[in-house]
Amino acid sequence: MPNNILPINFLAPHQEYELYYQSFKQSRLGQLHGAIPWKGLSYYFLKQLNRSKHSRGRKSIFTTQGKVALMLLKAYTGYSDRKLMERLSTDYSFQFFCGVYFKPGDRVPGFKLISDIRSELASKLDIAAVQSILALAWGRYLTDTNVLLTDATAYERYMRYPTEERLLWECCEWLYKQMKKTCKLAAFGCPVINTLIKSRSIYRIKKIKRRLISSSKKGSKVYYIY
Repeated sequence: MPNNILPINFLAPHQEYELYYQSFKQSRLGQLHGAIPWKGLSYYFLKQLNRSKHSRGRKSIFTTQGKVALMLLKAYTGYSDRKLMERLSTDYSFQFFCGVYFKPGDRVPGFKLISDIRSELASKLDIAAVQSILALAWGRYLTDTNVLLTDATAYERYMRYPTEERLLWECCEWLYKQMKKTCKLAAFGCPVINTLIKSRSIYRIKKIKRRLISSSKKGSKVYYIY
């Protein structure tokens, strides 16, 4: 036998599985898997989803623990649904984490299954209950439990292009609201202004424009007057 050819060791299936599983347990993903209280989380979601171990119907590809593990794996990796399913079908460490096994030639489920599982778990998720399960399992490892930390992340809302007319009109609306509050606190009537009249006329103009646009889509000829 030439020196550059390595011999192939044919191991029994259980021996090969044990080698891969021990390698998975020593990896960072395996250490994360060992730190999660799967028993408490599985029992919680089984109870919320009204499922039992002897439920009728087609057997699911993922167990309840596997569904929770799949969602944690998606958050841990940051993959999209399509990429996560592609990686799951080929990576043995991902399969160990989710408790599934896809042999060569097996039919791998579509990536839309991940979205279905996410919607199923999210409909029954109670953050406070899950936090209590995690705190009970990880309580002995927590330090400085009297300190409260909050996330100060800011999210954009009501993003739009600030035209001069729109900003001016919003200032008029804000001033009108402040004037009403001031008059209410001072116990005298609010002065007569035409803000409400203008707002109603603007609302009518918007309705007319919507009708004209909808009629133009039907094929009728429309003339806009400004």
